[in-house]
Amino acid sequence: MKISTKATNKSKNAEKSRDPRWKEEFQFMVDEPPTNDKIHIEAFSTSSRIGLLHPKESLGYVTISLADVVNNRRINERYHPIDSKNGRIQIEMQWRTS
Repeated sequence: MKISTKATNKSKNAEKSRDPRWKEEFQFMVDEPPTNDKIHIEAFSTSSRIGLLHPKESLGYVTISLADVVNNRRINERYHPIDSKNGRIQIEMQWRTS
């Protein structure tokens, strides 16, 4: 995941699955509400055959306005990733203040 400040997190790999589920949580600390920023989430596939590594293949991506998350305090939506043939990705995000 990337926020326009270039913060990046990487999830664990979901091995040999046509319906992967990560259920991972990432937190980003910011000084003020990121109402002008977006988050870019991209899914990749990697495979190996008999010791041969194949390059990462993008399965698609979504870009979400963080203003929607801040204003609604939470989103839980299914997205059809751009450049994806038939995949869907469900993303839940919350805006929390201390």
